[in-house]
Amino acid sequence: MYLEEARCPDSNAVMFDPMEHPAESYVEIWPSTDISKKKSYSIACWIKLKSYLSNNDYRQVIYSDWMRKKFMLAIESGKVSFVVSQALNENLHWRMKTAHERIILNKWTHVTATWDGHTITLYVDGEERDGRNPDFKPEKLDMSPVESATAFIGGNPNFGNYQFLGAIMDLCIWHCPAPG
Repeated sequence: MYLEEARCPDSNAVMFDPMEHPAESYVEIWPSTDISKKKSYSIACWIKLKSYLSNNDYRQVIYSDWMRKKFMLAIESGKVSFVVSQALNENLHWRMKTAHERIILNKWTHVTATWDGHTITLYVDGEERDGRNPDFKPEKLDMSPVESATAFIGGNPNFGNYQFLGAIMDLCIWHCPAPG
């Protein structure tokens, strides 16, 4: 992981390079707010994808709070994908949306995923992208306390790495506070 010239003059992006340092090419963070408890939120950033294939040819994590089974913004086979969990009754329900078309390699691309508590919407360079919404079977909600509040940017060492192959900059999260 290193800094690379970004899309704007005098700015930098974080380049995730698993070939150089495979075990270190992700960022571990401890968010101060659990956005999954908000009614709605959006995650946006600029990415410059270098390859459609990751080491495990599955998902390339942009930003993930997967350890607590919350959400993951990723690239799946070159397509923007967002997975979110939702506790309903005593079950954990999963929602997922993956865009139909691949993003262009080696080009700065703005990616946004929004969740309003019911629907995932994906945007690539400001244009809404339709996608597939696979169904997941509900799983029994584990009510045991979570030991770690760790989230990851650019990969996830706990799940076969899910290594991001490229650069990420200006990662932002917005949530709508509760009315009143």
